[in-house]
Amino acid sequence: MKPGEVPLRIYNRSLSKSFKFHYASNIERYRLLLEYGTIYLDNDLFIIQNLNKYRKFEMTIEWNPKQ
Repeated sequence: MKPGEVPLRIYNRSLSKSFKFHYASNIERYRLLLEYGTIYLDNDLFIIQNLNKYRKFEMTIEWNPKQ
């Protein structure tokens, strides 16, 4: 897929017209994270600790080590 292209499929399944534009940014974000790796944070987060301890993981989602 080229940069700026709207995704039409995810995991070999076609997206319906209504979902294609609604979820396109999420699909592209996940694709880029899997391809290049990084730490992605929504813009409503306030970071108070260093994130280096998470750099060893391929991906974490809502992970809380104290649970």
